[in-house]
Amino acid sequence: MNAVFALLAFIPAIFIVIVIHELGHYTAARLCGVRVLRFSLGMGKILYSRKFRPDGTEWALSLLPLGGYIKLLDARSEDMTQYPPEAMAHEFTSRSVWQRIFIAVAGPAANFLLAVVLLSGLYVYGIQYPVAKLRAVPADSVAYQVGLRGGERITAINNQSVAHWGQVRQLIAGSVMEHQRYINLQWNGKEGQDQQAGVDISHLTGQDLEGDFLKRLGLTVAYQPAVLGELEMDSPAEKAGLRQGDKVFAIDGKEIADSLELVEMIRKSPDRMLRFSLDRNGEKMALPVQSGHWIDGSKGKVGRIGVKVQVSPETMTVRYGILPALKQSVIKTAETACLTVKSIGQIVAGAISVKNISGPVAIADYAGKTAKAGGVAYLSFIVFISISIGIMNLLPIPVLDGGLLLYYAVEIIKGSPVSEKASRFWTAIGLGLLGLLMIVAMCNDFGRLFP
Repeated sequence: MNAVFALLAFIPAIFIVIVIHELGHYTAARLCGVRVLRFSLGMGKILYSRKFRPDGTEWALSLLPLGGYIKLLDARSEDMTQYPPEAMAHEFTSRSVWQRIFIAVAGPAANFLLAVVLLSGLYVYGIQYPVAKLRAVPADSVAYQVGLRGGERITAINNQSVAHWGQVRQLIAGSVMEHQRYINLQWNGKEGQDQQAGVDISHLTGQDLEGDFLKRLGLTVAYQPAVLGELEMDSPAEKAGLRQGDKVFAIDGKEIADSLELVEMIRKSPDRMLRFSLDRNGEKMALPVQSGHWIDGSKGKVGRIGVKVQVSPETMTVRYGILPALKQSVIKTAETACLTVKSIGQIVAGAISVKNISGPVAIADYAGKTAKAGGVAYLSFIVFISISIGIMNLLPIPVLDGGLLLYYAVEIIKGSPVSEKASRFWTAIGLGLLGLLMIVAMCNDFGRLFP
């Protein structure tokens, strides 16, 4: 069922991104006076097609959904004798090299534009992000060495202001990929004082970005307070007199900092009498709670008291007016694109493992997870995929838009187009590279599914 849901979430997301990409090429071609013979959503065998007047473009749905293309009137691949003489006025290779560059760039540009439009709408609506606030900092970490203890709110990294945890991750990841030895971390302490210090990140490499690299610095995001949610009927929690809304600040005298620590403490205490110190509407009290247990196949007995607890990071809503939202969406799109390019460069250089490359299975799985998380998360996923496809298509690999741009750059320098023989050779190389990339991605996907 999860696989079916993931597939159902993945297909519309990838179709939206592909349609926008090909519409970018299609619109640019029409603006340059080039005739578009076919607009295909999907690759391979055509399942359904229809022509609309007056331009005569064939709009097609093809078998393989992972892609799409537009077929232009091109003398290199078309028998021009079947067209009237005036058709040459709308032939692709008769356009100037700058017009052909415009047509090639328009697809990725449309993906970036889609990301900006969706992000603008999300920013106007409001996006929830984890607050840039720290949990307890381990004593053996570099964060502890510079004075961080937990509860501080990070305000800037390398003099760039941060408002939420996503920005913290992005800025520090960028610093790691740029091989910086230190970052300048600024924070607001528990007492409201502003502080800053240089944090050593020299022990982190691109390989560390595969996991929770911030944890290696001692930086983990703060979770919501330890507030009790709905209680089960006749549960240990209800029998002990606990109530929904109680805030737990200690168990058996040990301070409970947040909801995650509360859950962890209960789970490791099966069948025990626990003394809960709590705050109920401003009144401090202590109640004994006899925990029960349930059986976890790998861990054995796990403690439980029959109460729901919201275990998630503290969040904030980021919301802008229309024009500020547009500005922020452009900045966010540019930052994400730059980070993607840096990551690709690090993979090529061997600084980041090729295990970071994800294929359609992993992407579909993530599509399903974001769809379950809600509309904002799902649209954010589409934004990321759109930016990623835009960047991938600009890579200088023959058969991709970036490969065409490379050909056109050579044409500008040498004053004549790349020969058909050279084009065929490099196209074969490009197809081989893409095939190898797909094999690596699929191996990674199945490696995650069956570790």
